[in-house]
Amino acid sequence: MLAIEKVDTGNKSQVQRFIDLHYRLYQSCPQWVPPFRSDIALMLNRRKHPFYEHSMGTAYCKPVLNTSR
Repeated sequence: MLAIEKVDTGNKSQVQRFIDLHYRLYQSCPQWVPPFRSDIALMLNRRKHPFYEHSMGTAYCKPVLNTSR
């Protein structure tokens, strides 16, 4: 069964893991232009981002196994 975790956007370590996931997934793709980490963190911040004044949102993440050899 596919395990998917809900990211608690109030937990800094979970937010950091969520942000780091994209950087790890696309690290070998030369075409990928990474966004600023601070921009992603702002989008997930329910107290600072204006989106959450009138809307709800949740981030989900599937844990990635370390497959380095």
